[in-house]
Amino acid sequence: MSGSGGVFRQKFLNPDDVTLHCTDFKFEDREKEVLEMGCALTESDPDEGCENRKGGHGTAWENHYKTHKEKFYPIKNYIIKAFPDLLGEPNDESTPQRIMECGCGTGSAVLPLMKIRPHDEYFAFDISPTAVEGFKDHEVYKTVKSVTSFVWDCSKGSVPEELEGKAATFDFILLFFVLSAIPGDSMQATITFLSTYLKPNGAILFRDYGKYDHSQLRFHDKHVTPEHERCIYKSPSTASPIYFRGDGTQTYYFSVEEVDALARTAGLTASPSEYHCNQVTNRKNGKVMRKVFVNSVLRKAA
Repeated sequence: MSGSGGVFRQKFLNPDDVTLHCTDFKFEDREKEVLEMGCALTESDPDEGCENRKGGHGTAWENHYKTHKEKFYPIKNYIIKAFPDLLGEPNDESTPQRIMECGCGTGSAVLPLMKIRPHDEYFAFDISPTAVEGFKDHEVYKTVKSVTSFVWDCSKGSVPEELEGKAATFDFILLFFVLSAIPGDSMQATITFLSTYLKPNGAILFRDYGKYDHSQLRFHDKHVTPEHERCIYKSPSTASPIYFRGDGTQTYYFSVEEVDALARTAGLTASPSEYHCNQVTNRKNGKVMRKVFVNSVLRKAA
């Protein structure tokens, strides 16, 4: 598939054929390793150095997708293994689930679910118009019975036309690698706002970057990431620094304690919040990358 949002390089896999790599190493061992390195992960750049990047996340992500139209976006087949509740009851099409994906990008996370459960009702949005157009161009998108995609910045708190009258009607809200891209002072408000769309016993399915991920350490290594390609900003609203890439897009690295606290403040229960630790070896240079993610189900009371 080649559309305005990118090219998909992976095939769709049966969930039974997918392996979720989440225990390749222990988080405690990674934490000890990083502390022994002496990495100053609380170090940040002067506030004025990041001032021109804060608040421009919408423009930054749109420029990202415009620039990388031909970039390969791997299909995230593992999402269904990370959150098996998404599969619902097998062969039960009489009670379709209503699912929202926040920050759908070009659809790499929700498309595998759409392929397996085309009878469910989907609402998907992204801050980037280019990304949304790429998502709509995929052949699987066109086979789904009910799907609504639109452009929206969920950190603003305003209700888009597509979601009017739909509070407390969603079974699941997918929040994958999105909260880390939202301004620090809007993270809590975003979780709280999204929770109003959940049914009783519904859940926000959360997956995002975790502390001590290899890419976090790269930001602090000036030999790997030159000064002009990075900006590290300590927000008063977050426990750790917020990072800006060279193209202006933002990222953040969560602890499970932070995610649990965000859930509690929003009136949700996080069960379980855990670190998923995935070790990957670069085939070209043999370098080992230790990836850390936070995986959590943030559930509304029944």
